[in-house]
Amino acid sequence: MDTDAAVTRPVRPGTAVTRRLIRKESRGDLPMLACLAVLVLVLTALCAWAPALAGRQEDRALRQRVDAAQGQAPLISLSTTPAVFNTSPPSVDMAALLAAGRTLTQPLSGAAARHLSFTGGGSYDYDPASLLSPRPPGPASTSTQLTVSYLPSARDRLRYVSGRAPADHTPLTTAPQIGLSQATARALGVRTGSRLSVEFPKTPGAQDTAPDAELVVSGVYRTEAATDGFWTGRETLDQPSRYQAERSAGTVLAVRGLVGRDAADL
Repeated sequence: MDTDAAVTRPVRPGTAVTRRLIRKESRGDLPMLACLAVLVLVLTALCAWAPALAGRQEDRALRQRVDAAQGQAPLISLSTTPAVFNTSPPSVDMAALLAAGRTLTQPLSGAAARHLSFTGGGSYDYDPASLLSPRPPGPASTSTQLTVSYLPSARDRLRYVSGRAPADHTPLTTAPQIGLSQATARALGVRTGSRLSVEFPKTPGAQDTAPDAELVVSGVYRTEAATDGFWTGRETLDQPSRYQAERSAGTVLAVRGLVGRDAADL
């Protein structure tokens, strides 16, 4: 006679205890696992957010440097070289030419044009001219090179100890005026009221002879100390320099003077 009997494996007391311990330990690790998950999420967010924060700080620092630089001087300077004026007589409206900054900035577009502010005015420099007279005293020099500049931004950084600054408006029958530093006036042996005869290099193909001019010293100035580096690269406006001549055994005396705005018109 066949009978079906259910055979079950008896559960040992030790096995049941082990299972209960595993479940208990798993429940105890859940808070730690949750904390680790939160920590991973926070670190991931920081890694994604840190570059953006650093970028904003760099942008803020750059804007501050730009604002500080623009407070001292124009951040962008535009320059151009005009063509030779070979009309008879030569004519140029220097005031209109210097005020053409807005025209020069027209090629800029987009964000650059929206954030660009034109300060107005400008400056110009002649190529170095040869000083014909008077002849400088002291050590013999092969030649004397005089650079003539119109630099209105220098007016607040110097003081005239004799005479006055060159006039911006000079009658056509009057010699253009020039201002010299004390050191330059001593090197040239001139003073307020002295006259300088200079000869500019001619332009091949446009001029047959070298143009010359006579300048009158309107005043002698002394430069004021500047903390913004204004005189860097403009040292010859204060102190003359000497260098070895290229094609002779002598030396060249290099000086620089300031003229009025319309000196180029005369």
